[in-house]
Amino acid sequence: MLNDLFAGIVSGCMYGVFGACICVLFRVSKVVNIAIGDLAAFATLAVAWFITNHGLNVWVGILIVLVAFALFSYAYDTLVTRPIAARSSKNFTAVMFFFTLALSLLVEGLGQLLFGSEVHGVPALWSGANFKIGSLIVERPAILLIAVTVVATAAMGAFLRYTLIGRVITACGQNETGVRVVGVNPNRIRLVCFIGSVLAGAMFGILVSPLLGFTYSSGLSLGTLGLVAAAFARLVNPIRAVVVGILIGVAEALIGGYVTSSYQVVMVFGVLTVVILARPKILGTLGSFD
Repeated sequence: MLNDLFAGIVSGCMYGVFGACICVLFRVSKVVNIAIGDLAAFATLAVAWFITNHGLNVWVGILIVLVAFALFSYAYDTLVTRPIAARSSKNFTAVMFFFTLALSLLVEGLGQLLFGSEVHGVPALWSGANFKIGSLIVERPAILLIAVTVVATAAMGAFLRYTLIGRVITACGQNETGVRVVGVNPNRIRLVCFIGSVLAGAMFGILVSPLLGFTYSSGLSLGTLGLVAAAFARLVNPIRAVVVGILIGVAEALIGGYVTSSYQVVMVFGVLTVVILARPKILGTLGSFD
């Protein structure tokens, strides 16, 4: 029981962080980045490839991949998002959803082409013997993942609530015209949030990979569960997205441990569907800050 709960918290942290990344970007730009999971998976596979094939130090491999992802994110925002925002202001969210879906499929295809279908993982950033507390076995990478999730979530909440830049991010999503009037460039804020969310998703994928392992196709289901967590947070509340993600992870682990592991993802979505049908107000108004 305890081991199942702990495993659910670990996987839930990943869903929650992906959901938080989606929320932060949507909060400022109304873009739903469904590709966040595939980008994280690709980053993990790339770091593992650098380590396995070129013998690079794990931190050097991570640095190379993060820099490459930052440059890619800048190029994507400049060449794709910004022109669409200028031409399709009324249907921007819908149009960008399909573009990020296309990005997800593209990244998944590149992952299969470059890294094959084998399971890969990055060596643990905190290695050593597991801790044992009674019947509970705790792995060091899991502790690191949970600790980073807690610290990052608290820091994100404080940043958005108490700093001027955090309030500007919220203002960009609420009233872009008003933000432009006071001299703030929403395109620049969106770019920073897009790069930051992609890098955060990639880093958390790397952190969790010693525990779960990744293939080229792992990202879509992770990104989908992240999107579900974000939807329960109205796509604008990253803290709630993390909490919901953890609850989803725990539900998934308990279903897999006590019901069936063959259809646990299907059953999780089934439970979530029942919850939404029973209490549709639980989603609130998507995109609403109220």
